[in-house]
Amino acid sequence: MGLTTGVALAYLGHEVLLVEKDPVKLELLQRFESPIHEPGLEVLLPQVRSRLGVTDRVQEAVGGVVSTPISNWLSRIFGAIRLRTGGIL
Repeated sequence: MGLTTGVALAYLGHEVLLVEKDPVKLELLQRFESPIHEPGLEVLLPQVRSRLGVTDRVQEAVGGVVSTPISNWLSRIFGAIRLRTGGIL
């Protein structure tokens, strides 16, 4: 999901953890500043501070996922990506 969707979901009351690999964007997001221009986003980011987290670690973001057929499928996908990329995920 993208930043705008994540912020919208957090605004609606959901707990959201976003993954950002770009260190510059990650630092901005950790300060609740938007790295992209999207009208209204800079206003909403501080409002969702308690429900929106950001990390650069995919494992952290998917680690709390309940085991379901889709999460099992995602585990296999991530395993294949790690195999092909030498473990960068």
